[in-house]
Amino acid sequence: MKKNNTKLSGFTLIELIVSMAIIAIFTGIITISLINIEPRSSLTTTAATLISDIKLQQLKAMTGGIKNNAASEFGVFFENDKYILFSGINYTPADPSNTIVTYDENIRLTSINFPGSQIVFNRIKGEISGFIPESDSLTLKNLVSNDEQTLTFNKLGAVISLN
Repeated sequence: MKKNNTKLSGFTLIELIVSMAIIAIFTGIITISLINIEPRSSLTTTAATLISDIKLQQLKAMTGGIKNNAASEFGVFFENDKYILFSGINYTPADPSNTIVTYDENIRLTSINFPGSQIVFNRIKGEISGFIPESDSLTLKNLVSNDEQTLTFNKLGAVISLN
């Protein structure tokens, strides 16, 4: 009688099920992590864009941005779902030179602690006009994740706190 010495190689059903379960768990964890990235990055991007636009308005005031052939103040007017870049001492809604920037659909400005809901930068110096230390912050909120970022400014227009 002849013995059959051939070995059968392969995976058992249990090994395949365990491997597939591990892959499914990793896929689920990665998917859940990626779902939360967009709301957080949206809030961070909005805050960074807002800071950049505020600094641009300050730079225009310091370098003598022109309105009607004369150096002018520049500012930012805040609303819950947008902000408006303007020139002059006060925001004038009908001014065609205003630039409107709308937040992402899930981002809102929930707290505006500046007099008249605006920041205006003085000509040449670039300081915040009429600065009041207790009225120096804005709070952005992501309506999906409920994350918030509060921007606090000093008299010179610098962001001194970003929480």
